[in-house]
Amino acid sequence: MISKKSFTTCKLRSFGHLCLAGTKTSAHAKVSYQEKMGCLMNRQCAILLLLVLFFAAYTKQVLALAVWIPGWQQASEMNSVRAGASVLQVNGVIYAIGGINGHDFLNTTEYSKINLDGSLAAWQRSAILNDARGFFDVVEHNGFIYAAGGGKGENGQILLRSVERTRISESGALEGWVTERYRLRYPRRCVKLFVANERLYALGGFAGTLLDAVESAAINKDGSLGRWRAEVNPLTMTRYINSVKSLNGFAYVMGGHAESEGVGLTAVEFTQPSVDDELVWKKTTAMQAPRYGLSSATHGKQLYAMGGLNGARYSDKIEVTQQAGDGELGEWRYTTPLSSMRANFGSVVYNDRLYIIGGTNRDGYYKAVEYAGFDERGDIGFWGSLPQLKDYQQQQQAKLSQPKRKLPNSGVVAEVIQTKAYSYIRVTTGVTEQWIAGARDVFNVGDPLEYSRGTTMVNFHSSTLNRTFDSIIFVEYLRLGGEH
Repeated sequence: MISKKSFTTCKLRSFGHLCLAGTKTSAHAKVSYQEKMGCLMNRQCAILLLLVLFFAAYTKQVLALAVWIPGWQQASEMNSVRAGASVLQVNGVIYAIGGINGHDFLNTTEYSKINLDGSLAAWQRSAILNDARGFFDVVEHNGFIYAAGGGKGENGQILLRSVERTRISESGALEGWVTERYRLRYPRRCVKLFVANERLYALGGFAGTLLDAVESAAINKDGSLGRWRAEVNPLTMTRYINSVKSLNGFAYVMGGHAESEGVGLTAVEFTQPSVDDELVWKKTTAMQAPRYGLSSATHGKQLYAMGGLNGARYSDKIEVTQQAGDGELGEWRYTTPLSSMRANFGSVVYNDRLYIIGGTNRDGYYKAVEYAGFDERGDIGFWGSLPQLKDYQQQQQAKLSQPKRKLPNSGVVAEVIQTKAYSYIRVTTGVTEQWIAGARDVFNVGDPLEYSRGTTMVNFHSSTLNRTFDSIIFVEYLRLGGEH
C-alpha cells in the first residue's frame, strides 16, 4: 500500500501585533503533537506580547496622571464677591449666603451643584435674606438652613439678634426665608453656630464687648426654634472672629481675636454635647499660628485651620491635627498653603474634596472658588499630570521671584510706641500727620517709612496703651523707605 504524502503548513495571519498560526493538512495527514504545541505556543506568546504592550501603554498613561500636586484647582466663580459670608454644603450643593462685597452688606444668596469630577456647575441665585448681614453663621438641620446674628450698616455697626430659616427645595434652590419668632439673647456679630441633640447653639461674638457666653434653642419638629436660653457654662475665654467645627460628636472652637492686643489667638477648646448634661468646655492642643478671621474644615478624624489674620497681616498657612477617641487633639502640623493669603472666606468638604469660597485680603474681595483633595496622610492637593506639576512649580517659583510691591503711602517717623504685637507710629509728610499701626518691628524717629493701605479706625481705644486715637490706620505692611 502506498501511503499518501502528508504535509503540514503553518501559515501566519497578522492582526496588529497578534500572530495566529493556521494549519492545513490533507484528509489523511496527521500533525504531530510537537507541531501542534509549537503553533499553540506561537499563538499564546503573541497574545501575551500584545497584552504586555497594552498594559505597558496603559500603565504609562496612568502614571502620567498619577502625580501628586500640592496645590489647588479652579472651579466656577460665584456671581458676587463675598467676604464674611456664610457657606455650607448640603447633599452635594454649596450655598453662599450674605456677606459683604467691599461696600455693602448683602442679602443675596447663591448655590452651585458639585459635579462628579469635583468641578462646580454655574452658580445660581436663590432666595434673598430678610436682613442683609455679614459676619454671621449658618447651619443645616433636617432640610432647613438657619442664619443667625451678624452685623450690617457702616462698618457692621448695627449688631443683629435676628434668626432666619429657609427650607431647601428638591431642586437645591432655597425657598423664602422666614424670620424666627425668638431672637438671640445677645446681638452677636461674628457669632458661631453648631447643632447637637436637636438644639441650635450660638457662642461668642461681639455685642459691644467680646463674649464668652453660650446660648441655645430647641429645634421643633416643624423646623421652628424655641426660646433661646443661656447655657450655664461659658467658653474658657472670649471668642470673636473665631471658627467652630463639629467632628465625631465633639464641637471645637479655634482661634479668634485677642481682647487686649488685637492679634490672633492660638487657643483651641472643645466640648462633647450630651442630652442630659450641661456643656463643659475644655482646652486642648493649641494651633501653631495665631489666627482670627480663619476658616476650618474636617475630613475623617482630621481638623484643619486655614488662613485668617494675625494683627493686620493676612495668612495663607494651613495646619492640621488628628482627633483622638476622647476628643483631645494631637499636635498641629503645617500642610499645603492656600493659593493666596486671605481671611473671612468659607470652606466646605464633600466627597474627599475641600472647597475654598470667596474671602478678602489686601488686594480686595474674592468671588473665586478653588478646590483640592486629600492624600492618605491628610495633606492637601490633587492628582494631575507631569505637565500640570511643572506648571505648578513654575507658578510657585514666579511668586518667589516677584519683586516687592511698591507701597502706596510714605512719610517720616515722628513718634513710635511699641507693644508686644504692634508698632504704633505717628507718620508725618511735612504737611499732614497720621497714626498707623502694623506688625511690630524696629523703627526710629526720623526713619523714612512706606506703608500699605489699611483699615481706618475712628476714636479707637487701645486697652493695652490705655489711650484713644482720634484716627488710626491698621496696615498690613510697613517698611523703611528704600527697602525693595
